[in-house]
Amino acid sequence: MKIAFIVSHPTQFEVPFYKYIAKNSDIQFDVIYYDAQKTKEIYDPELNRKIDWGFDLFEDYKYQILPQSNFSTTLRNILIGTKYDIAIINGYSNKPLIKSILISKLYKIPIALRLDTVAFNNQTFFKKMIKKILYKILNKIFIAFFPVGSLSKQFLMECGINERKIGIFSYITDNNYFLETSSFLYQRRNELRKNLNINVTKKVVISVTKFNEREAPWDLIRAFELLDFSKYHLLLIGDGSSRMELEKYANNKLHNNFTFTGYVQYTELPKYYAISDIYVHCSNNEPWGVSVQEALSCNVPVVASDRVGSAYDLIVSKKNGFIYLTGNIEDLHRKILDVDNLDADIFLETTKERLNEWSYSHCIQNIINEISKNLEVVKINE
Repeated sequence: MKIAFIVSHPTQFEVPFYKYIAKNSDIQFDVIYYDAQKTKEIYDPELNRKIDWGFDLFEDYKYQILPQSNFSTTLRNILIGTKYDIAIINGYSNKPLIKSILISKLYKIPIALRLDTVAFNNQTFFKKMIKKILYKILNKIFIAFFPVGSLSKQFLMECGINERKIGIFSYITDNNYFLETSSFLYQRRNELRKNLNINVTKKVVISVTKFNEREAPWDLIRAFELLDFSKYHLLLIGDGSSRMELEKYANNKLHNNFTFTGYVQYTELPKYYAISDIYVHCSNNEPWGVSVQEALSCNVPVVASDRVGSAYDLIVSKKNGFIYLTGNIEDLHRKILDVDNLDADIFLETTKERLNEWSYSHCIQNIINEISKNLEVVKINE
């Protein structure tokens, strides 16, 4: 099977997936990047900085970068020349993606849609009506749909997409890399904590976040204020427009029981998970949230808001973490405390089970099965 995946640019968590497919699967999975500028340099406006993930994003898998000029002709030649069985298109809401859809349809290449849209981003009556009309059209264009998780799948079904046409193509992270690296570093846990001036006897609450309104780091700081400072330390990884304000507030309120590291490269994250005891994801608008899987891969229990999509697929309440009501500081505070009551054996068993369902091998097989099934339907209907 030959699959083209049309997406804007490489990311830190998806490139290892492409490499895994190239090494461990019989399918041909070629990535086509349509934003040439972002393949050269990624600037994250929420972090307010250029991003360096800490490893080569263009090794060990097959990819092509579409030029801004002659875009349509180049894409057409690639799609026709390789004779792909299907093109999976990552979204539909900008000009390059619309061109990709039109070119694929013009040359009779079946297409599937990958998306992370969720219902909590489309709650007004007007948005719901517009989306339902739009997805009636998309349903006729795409032979299959690949949401990133169950909340996105639920959204598609609410918009009238038949479950038969829906698979899962998530933002999977490398479970083995995070587990193995963090387990090795765990042996140096006390040393690593001392290097960050963290008391080795305290429970470390960690969040890898962007310091802005959407990811709501203020909620975590205010919930942390309610904890016993003699028992807990707050570790905040990230950057953003609110960082100076947050640090100033923390200096006045948290009595040195906190650490701001600034931006950390992706390859360094396992070190910070290894020294932590509880992971918190406070976002009020996160269709997925890869850090939930990263933390669980490192055997760190997670407390996430009910606006974090991955929480619904990866967290089993009272077994490997908790979901709290977004914006409810008291609820967040209680759930952080409740982590102490998790049974260690049940946590490990539950986490292993969940991560097996959200692994590279499982994701690949799901994609293949969904494509095969829907290509067969197309052939029958022709």
